[in-house]
Amino acid sequence: MGVKSNGEKKANRPFGLIFKYLREFSKFWFEYISVFIGTTLAITFVIIPLLESISGLIMRLSGIPYVSYNNLGNLIQNHFLGVLGLLIILFLLIFLVYVQFIVQFKGIRLIQSRSLTLKNLFKEVVSSAKKVKIQQLGFFLFYFLLIIPFGRYVFSTPLLSKIKIPVFTLEFFLKSWQNMLILVLFYAITFWISTRLILTLPLMILKGQSLKLAIKESLKRTKGVRKFFRLSVYFGLIGLFSIIMQGLLFMGGYFAQDYLDKTSFALIGAVSILDLIWLGSLIISTLSLMMLFSYLINEAQMESFEAPKKASKGRMKYKVIFSSLTILLFALVSWTYVEGFMDTVPLTISHRGVDEENGVQNTIPALEATAKAKPDYVEIDIQETKDHQFVVFHDPTLKDLAGIDSPPQKLTLAELTNTVVSENGKKALIPSFDDYLSAAEKINQKLLVEIKVSPLDSPKMVENFSKRYGARLLKDKAMIHSLDYNALLIEQKINPKIKVSFILPFNLLFPQTKMSAYTMEATTLTSSFVDKAQARHQMVFAWTVNDETDMREQMFNGVDGIITDNLDDLKGVIAEDDESPSYAQRILRMTSLMEIE
Repeated sequence: MGVKSNGEKKANRPFGLIFKYLREFSKFWFEYISVFIGTTLAITFVIIPLLESISGLIMRLSGIPYVSYNNLGNLIQNHFLGVLGLLIILFLLIFLVYVQFIVQFKGIRLIQSRSLTLKNLFKEVVSSAKKVKIQQLGFFLFYFLLIIPFGRYVFSTPLLSKIKIPVFTLEFFLKSWQNMLILVLFYAITFWISTRLILTLPLMILKGQSLKLAIKESLKRTKGVRKFFRLSVYFGLIGLFSIIMQGLLFMGGYFAQDYLDKTSFALIGAVSILDLIWLGSLIISTLSLMMLFSYLINEAQMESFEAPKKASKGRMKYKVIFSSLTILLFALVSWTYVEGFMDTVPLTISHRGVDEENGVQNTIPALEATAKAKPDYVEIDIQETKDHQFVVFHDPTLKDLAGIDSPPQKLTLAELTNTVVSENGKKALIPSFDDYLSAAEKINQKLLVEIKVSPLDSPKMVENFSKRYGARLLKDKAMIHSLDYNALLIEQKINPKIKVSFILPFNLLFPQTKMSAYTMEATTLTSSFVDKAQARHQMVFAWTVNDETDMREQMFNGVDGIITDNLDDLKGVIAEDDESPSYAQRILRMTSLMEIE
């Protein structure tokens, strides 16, 4: 190997590389957008719907109602062929994700060598895909799971967009400084390991190396503090560049529309500006990905820029057609949004009966305080007692709220209702469900009751609850939800007219059930899930949504209800949307949603 000149060394420094890739992108933007956006569109509108349809068919044919962590044993035991079919789909999914990155890495290399054609790309991808080994797919899946906290900034794909860390998991780690320290250390170690292994994928794809050799070479090329620092600086600069450019784009669009709102060109301006924001974001995100992938290709010593060839008339024709169709599509979406056709008004649901820490969760004083804000529903939790009565309580033990290390199922109703619980600087008694229901009826407050099932429950716990309170809850227009699917089946059998919602912590596969609704943890909830449910006349409630931006995102997804600890904030967000916001305000809200994607 020859010694690098000073000019080459400067060109390979972070800032030098960024300027080099900016010049490259300015000349071949159409090709880079075609590679990155083309694969994304194919995956989003062809591959994902196809895989979901096949998965749904397998579930229906094999009698699988849903797939979650709490029914895996049952599925393997009673629906083995169905599970086998879903595992084949999972394997195909992982393979297709790998193929996506083959397309993108090979596409960039062909652009850089000025030999990109559909025929050449297809031949390169097929050739590489044929050589993929099982162990490479296994490593690929491991690496993707490893980089979940920040992977979307480098290796992102719509096929694995559902793999996220749920908000309730992060909230657990933020409860104490000890947990926060563990989280920070986990992130630091994960970032270090993922950085050391980051060249493995491009080396396997571009050089055709075996997994073992690619890992060995990646570790060698990322060895040392200086190299780690250089990688970190480059990734940081790309992230900073993307944030600054999008920030300028968003704020420029907002201020321009704020001015146009005072003129007769307000609507035309809003559609045009939002159209430009969509296009600008597409270009910025593609440019950022191009610079990241190109850097990895450079580090793998596979970068080779050829002199640009003169553009053919056919190439220019495709550019014009592609650009025109993209602009028209974005303009249609922009017009639909700014005119308010996408607006939805969800049910407001107070989580555990509180509003911004105004009382102790699941207690009558908190209910009475929260009811003043007029939520559509108050969500509560019920558990069985030792003497087969019911109390309103969430946790599996009384330790956190009452300092008693005992589950509710081992205490009598009298013992529990004489127990003081403390939270948010306030105290209250644990209420029986009878007392809580009476208090809610007195103030005409509808309830969303979660039946919490425990191994300590009596055999007929759900049946007893349903027979005892079913008619009363139906009269009150209450709803019931639970994490336990069998509990809801019992409820439906005894009280078929009561609306029941199945709680899902993760959006894995769309469930094949006859439930009235789904209560979905918001982290992985998508508009696609909402659309499917509503097409089947099933409602969707998002939980637990406490941030105003997240509230707007779920409203944009079209959910039927939002469960929140911050009821006043939710009602404020809904009120703002209901007060005919200006076009500038609508643009600002859309850009806030685009920032969290």
